[in-house]
Amino acid sequence: MKHYIEFDAKKAHSCGFKAPYSLDEGLARTLEFEFVHPRTDDIGSAGAESIKYEG
Repeated sequence: MKHYIEFDAKKAHSCGFKAPYSLDEGLARTLEFEFVHPRTDDIGSAGAESIKYEG
């Protein structure tokens, strides 16, 4: 049995939403930001090692 989530963007596009980037452009920008030119400060990011589980 396959489990997957499928999103339908018809409602977003029908109300006039215009994505600032295509999916390809967004993925390329994210990968470049995260791996090619990563931030050198800790502002706005919390790595997994800094998250503590208290359960």
